[in-house]
Amino acid sequence: MKKQGKGYAYLGIRQATNVAYINSTHTQILNSLIHIDESKKDIIRKIFDFLGLDCKYSILFITNRKVAQDQNLRQRIEENIKNAENSIARKTAGRPNHRDGRLCKISSEDIEKIMEIMSETRTIDYAGRNAHGSSYDFVLNDFRKDNFLESNHKYFQMISDLRLAEMKIVLYKSGIPYKFENGSSGEKQFLFTFINLLFHIEPNSIVTIDEPEISLHPNWQMRYIECLKDVFKAYSTCHFLLATHSHYVVSDLEENSSSLVVLKKQAEDSEIVLSSTLLEKSTYAWSAENILYNVFGVRTTRNFYFETELRRLINNVQNREEDEKTIELYDKLMSYVTVGDDPLAKILSSMESYIDEIKKTDK
Repeated sequence: MKKQGKGYAYLGIRQATNVAYINSTHTQILNSLIHIDESKKDIIRKIFDFLGLDCKYSILFITNRKVAQDQNLRQRIEENIKNAENSIARKTAGRPNHRDGRLCKISSEDIEKIMEIMSETRTIDYAGRNAHGSSYDFVLNDFRKDNFLESNHKYFQMISDLRLAEMKIVLYKSGIPYKFENGSSGEKQFLFTFINLLFHIEPNSIVTIDEPEISLHPNWQMRYIECLKDVFKAYSTCHFLLATHSHYVVSDLEENSSSLVVLKKQAEDSEIVLSSTLLEKSTYAWSAENILYNVFGVRTTRNFYFETELRRLINNVQNREEDEKTIELYDKLMSYVTVGDDPLAKILSSMESYIDEIKKTDK
């Protein structure tokens, strides 16, 4: 979690460099999974159910065998810390490497604990955990807590930063295990967002989620709002602000629990002006065509609503109907002309002189 102001927490996967790193993603979601309140177990189950995952996960602690058997392990650790300090000292501009920053905070007491854990993982099979050569698999069925893992998590993270071992999240689908990093982009993003949010959320929070539909299958996009409301229904004092381009998400917004604001950028007098419009009508259960055309302003091939308005305009012009609706339809359809050879441009061009006459008459 990155604090960027009083009461504000950034829970996204991008770092200060605006780049997402899988190790950072692992670190954040591991911290949330390990320390999340056990009373939220039923809520975690809903998150996993959404993705079709089994109600369990493993945390695989994989020891670097060569390093772990090093008789001068303490010396290796101290050298790594010293190298990190030197690296930060040499860096004169920009922010230091996050890993180097964490390594510099490792104390002599921490090193003692690290040595103890490294020694134990070489010789002891903890009750309820299966040893596999140089790895240990912490299996958390039904999301139960592991006290040893929770109390020593910060040292496991230090061991990972020192590159003495690594920790991997293992998910299960129909009993088949696979590493979190090998999941689909949609799975990783959804799990990362919801688990971290569940761990950090507090009553009266304002939660902003940018483009939740990214990498999500259309079926998941259609159920996203339903899942969001179900998972966080205990936080009725919280407000969720979503920025989306998904007509599936928009179609699932219920009038009694949501509002839809349409944002547009337009060029006015050599400036880009941002405008916002509160949509007065409910879009719940609207078709994709309707939302794409009337909310996002996208004209698609064989769009029923676009075709209906075009036919209405043509009919008005043919019947010489000189009213504001005719001008309104003309201006609206003109805004969707993209290129000069667009067939729509030719149709509207044939109406231009008549529309000009109506506008002059109105004046």
